[in-house]
Formats: sequence, C-alpha cells, structure tokens
Amino acid sequence: ENINNLNNQRLQATTKIINLIKPILSEYSKKNSISIIIDKKNVIIGKTTLDITDDILKIVDEKIGKIKLD
Repeated sequence: ENINNLNNQRLQATTKIINLIKPILSEYSKKNSISIIIDKKNVIIGKTTLDITDDILKIVDEKIGKIKLD
C-alpha cells in the first residue's frame, strides 16, 4: 500500500511539473525555431550545443521559482 501511495504521489508531482513547464517549452521552441524537444534521458548521443537544459532551467526559475508539491 505504501509503495502504491508513493507511486501515486510521484505521478501527481510529475504531472504537475510537466503542466507548469509545457507552456515555457512551447514559448521557447517558437522563439528559437525548435521543431522538437526531447527528454535528455531518451537521447543516446547528440551535439552538446543542442542541449537547452540550462536555458530552460533559468527560465523556469525566473517564471515559476519553487514548485510546491502536495
């Protein structure tokens, strides 16, 4: 039961974070003419210049700051 509760909390937290970040990613992709944004963990190899993680984290920090999870 505890494992199920933990998994549900993790799923809810992930969904909340994704819903907060989606508009930021959408706006960033439009401004920078990016066709697709892929989760870093799903990329085996790629140019380091394509990694926008730091840029996105700065924007999220400015616009959202802390995310309160229940």
